[in-house]
Amino acid sequence: MLYKTTGHTLDSQSVAINTQKGIVVYIGDRSHFYCTLFPWYGRANSVDGTNFELPKAPGNVGPAIPTSLVYDYYAFYDSIYKVVTIASKPEPGYLLPGQEVLIITRPI
Repeated sequence: MLYKTTGHTLDSQSVAINTQKGIVVYIGDRSHFYCTLFPWYGRANSVDGTNFELPKAPGNVGPAIPTSLVYDYYAFYDSIYKVVTIASKPEPGYLLPGQEVLIITRPI
């Protein structure tokens, strides 16, 4: 199923896929990485498998950390809330950011 999820750009879209484990949503560039989509995630990953620890964001930052490439911040947060409710679980593996290396290097 295709959903309009503006915020990053005016015409941004996300794709929900029904899999054996549940509904997985590819959110494209709504959020680039797991560490910006999930402020509690606390790490970044590289293609060679290196895992970098990051400081976890404080609990008051909201459901995601917007990048500097956001067309409309209100629409960005509306879209984040939308995809979180569409996915079977609000966690990595069910929400797939557009530039997260783990969605390429590890099976979903």
